[in-house]
Amino acid sequence: MNQFTKYTGTVSGTAGTLITALDAALVTGQSWTKIAGTNVGAYRAPSGGRLTLYVDDNGSGSHGYRDARVTGYETLASVGPVVGTNCFPLASQNPTGLNVNSLTARKSTTLDATARTYVIYADTRTVYMFVQTGDTAGRYMSWMFGEFYSLVAGDPWNTALIGRDADGSGATNYDALDVLYTVTGGTNITGHFLPRGYTGLPTTNGSLAFGKHGDLSKGGGVQVLAGGGVAYPNPTDGGLYLSPVWVHEPAGPTIRGRLRGFWQLCHLYSGFTDGETFTGTGDLAGRTFTVMRQSANNGAYCIETSATLETN
Repeated sequence: MNQFTKYTGTVSGTAGTLITALDAALVTGQSWTKIAGTNVGAYRAPSGGRLTLYVDDNGSGSHGYRDARVTGYETLASVGPVVGTNCFPLASQNPTGLNVNSLTARKSTTLDATARTYVIYADTRTVYMFVQTGDTAGRYMSWMFGEFYSLVAGDPWNTALIGRDADGSGATNYDALDVLYTVTGGTNITGHFLPRGYTGLPTTNGSLAFGKHGDLSKGGGVQVLAGGGVAYPNPTDGGLYLSPVWVHEPAGPTIRGRLRGFWQLCHLYSGFTDGETFTGTGDLAGRTFTVMRQSANNGAYCIETSATLETN
């Protein structure tokens, strides 16, 4: 099984700082290939389905260099101009947000060189990025790209892109990596896209909006990672409870798979500290985890840090 490597550094509200961070983590650290341009880059993972992440850090959005733009492609041949196939999302899938075929990766609340601390967890298939942008003190804005563990045998399209669906500083309804939604009715979540559904056939629109859920939201309702739930520690056994974060498609609804190394803390975030670590027992024996708090919507992230990541 694979293991995430943790990378840290700073970005800012200036051109190209996200490209520099991704070069260090993905290209130097994990041997992803890159097609380079001026403050843009296309990153292709060395393992698995090897779809491509395109990043535009030229200040193209309404908030300039505070935000970068991220898009997934099934294939990408050039970044100047962009020549690729089957991007996700499409511009038509962001009707109330960006109105472009991309999502936002927030870097900074200010349009200057003020350093904003980031944490990246990446391996040869998947990358998660968390940035303390300064929009709200102590909170991480976040996004991810790459493979999830698929329940479909031989699934070549098990790649997800999760980002913000609007430029700017707002957290709620913008930052959604920490949001979980009921699987009932197959509800998707803003800023969540796959290249194709589980059948492997292109959808009518091209890319597919999707949702994700944990154990606390399987039956209904909206949840935030570590936004509530079981008392911590659990009074009966002193336990700490985790749930996988499941990927679901709207049609059916259908459970497609699980995010790799990304877990739901089934407790309120206030019981944990930023950077706290713990070791699993029982079904999770041999796995280690770290907590990142707070998330944009008053929760916390839980990242698997041992060499136990699921890989198709």
